[in-house]
Amino acid sequence: MQKLKGHHKNPENPEFKVEYGIVGDEFKVSGSYEGKLYVSDDFKVEGFDNWLLWEFDVFELFLTRGHPQGHYLEIQFSPLGQKLALLIKRPREDFDFYVPKTFKLENTIDDQGWKFKCTIKATDIPGSDSIIHGNLHSCIHKAPSRCYLGTEINKEDVPDFHRPELFIKLGEFNG
Repeated sequence: MQKLKGHHKNPENPEFKVEYGIVGDEFKVSGSYEGKLYVSDDFKVEGFDNWLLWEFDVFELFLTRGHPQGHYLEIQFSPLGQKLALLIKRPREDFDFYVPKTFKLENTIDDQGWKFKCTIKATDIPGSDSIIHGNLHSCIHKAPSRCYLGTEINKEDVPDFHRPELFIKLGEFNG
């Protein structure tokens, strides 16, 4: 498993580990975080429209398969299984709520922390390339101790996950 990188302005860099790859026509991610969780029961588990979920502990996937207009999918989920999904057309400017029909999530929380496994099929990721690009991120802890983590993270003073130019190759679908 790889440890997510912390943003340079984080008050600390908690250890959040992920493993990801492609199996068949699915992109899979598993992750683990050991520590106290900051969650809210105010969001629903059904659906993908929990606006402001990112203000609590979440894991986030930013995924594209080379969409010609640069569109990418953002999926967030909490340790409680609450979700938000958006089709991003222009970062922070133009987006639609999205329902990724093939997204599956298994969460486990206990006194040690949080573990999860999630999958999404290629057909739910914008674009048609065989290569999947994106980033995997997490927001952990309550402000002012909030920490921002990712497979690739911006260098500016304010954390910003909506940076397609920082997307990395996450895998390649065969066939």
